[in-house]
Amino acid sequence: SWQSFDLTAFYPGAPSASAIVIRVPVARVITFADEFAGSYALASVAATGSTVFDVQKNGVSVGSITFSAAGTTGAFTTSGTTVVTAAGDLISIHAPASPDATLANIGFVLAGTR
Repeated sequence: SWQSFDLTAFYPGAPSASAIVIRVPVARVITFADEFAGSYALASVAATGSTVFDVQKNGVSVGSITFSAAGTTGAFTTSGTTVVTAAGDLISIHAPASPDATLANIGFVLAGTR
């Protein structure tokens, strides 16, 4: 049977341009549902404008997290349907090249199963 497996991180303050806000090697197969269903990204300081973070697997974009203007909750998308990792893969989240001036103190949880 499938078991829950979450990747969590916190980025204090406002991310700088292209900052890597999560960089986690995985030790087993993890499946993240379409649109990263069940995942959350919450900030304690709202974005001024729409801000998009890139979710990558092994350096290749597999989805995004978008904070809307005045928003503190990120909306997830995937590039395909599901994202499946293998042992040794690297999951990372990257701030935009032009960061939002106010979006700060972001907590992330990517909800997966194994």
